[in-house]
Amino acid sequence: MRVRMAWAKLILQKYEKNFKKGMSTDSTLHLLNDSSLRDVQIPPGPRLLILDHLKRFGDVARRSS
Repeated sequence: MRVRMAWAKLILQKYEKNFKKGMSTDSTLHLLNDSSLRDVQIPPGPRLLILDHLKRFGDVARRSS
């Protein structure tokens, strides 16, 4: 799990400018989908990794609630 989280963090940092241009913030991360990531010009591979991380993080957060 740590490796996956570190990977996701690196990807998010790499595309930080894209997210800023798209006015995405921490509070909107959970709302991201393929279309919104495409709109801020995130390439297909990183899009899949970001979406997978968000799905897994959401599943873990729900289980711990």
